[in-house]
Amino acid sequence: MAKSITVDRVKLIAEMARQDITGVELCERAGVGRSAVQTMRNGRPVWRTTALHVPRALNVPLESLLPDQGG
Repeated sequence: MAKSITVDRVKLIAEMARQDITGVELCERAGVGRSAVQTMRNGRPVWRTTALHVPRALNVPLESLLPDQGG
């Protein structure tokens, strides 16, 4: 299993906007650093454990924030 995950930055930003939550608020809810949320918002990979805290804080499944599997 990969140690890092890349979330779909557009999906993350859209979910944050839908819930009207700032990056700082998300950091506080998820218990992760601001740099981790910023990294995710920039579409770069983060540690799997970090990536699991963010959707939990947003009350959405991780799969809803992952990139679509093109095929």
